[in-house]
Amino acid sequence: MTNRVHVVFLSALATIAIGLHITALAAPPLSAIPIIIDPYHLGISTSAWVPGAGINGGQGLVMQKNGPTSAQSYPSAEIAKVRGIDAYSIILGFDYKDGDCTTSSPYLWLDTVAKASDANKYPDSAVGHYFMCSSGTHQLDTPIPGWNRVTFTASDADSSSPIVAGTVVADLYLDFRDGTDTLGVLTPGTMIFGNIRVNGAIITGP
Repeated sequence: MTNRVHVVFLSALATIAIGLHITALAAPPLSAIPIIIDPYHLGISTSAWVPGAGINGGQGLVMQKNGPTSAQSYPSAEIAKVRGIDAYSIILGFDYKDGDCTTSSPYLWLDTVAKASDANKYPDSAVGHYFMCSSGTHQLDTPIPGWNRVTFTASDADSSSPIVAGTVVADLYLDFRDGTDTLGVLTPGTMIFGNIRVNGAIITGP
């Protein structure tokens, strides 16, 4: 009887340990949290996940700037839970519609630090890098007609601030700065995003 009790007890401990190990290994899902950068309280920008505005009727991240491009206000989204990811091998991307890639917008802004232990010290030791929409690899009418896809690797970061080996992600943002005075686009001042991607993880909501 004593041996059986020990076996059952040890088996229960093993089950608990395995469960805890699996829990520890399961990383929380990434998310894109809409935010507004509006230091002068102009109130002209919005950023929100809107049901029905996305791919195949799903949620779409709608960003709007109801004013000139030069106005110091713009919609954004913080890509959460990415700290510590290796920056030199990172693959990023998003799908978009209503709007177009210009020389200034949209773009991904990536802050990197020298090592994982520095990520929590942001922004003291961080270096900023941006990925202009126009610099990525584009697939038109993907994943469905009317939507376009852009993908970036670390080498697509702006040449003025290249990503170096050994660095990790501190923060990541998707920014949209084009206003209603943008020429040559279908819906100036508006863009809808979906399938925001970080190393294969796909973000479809907040």
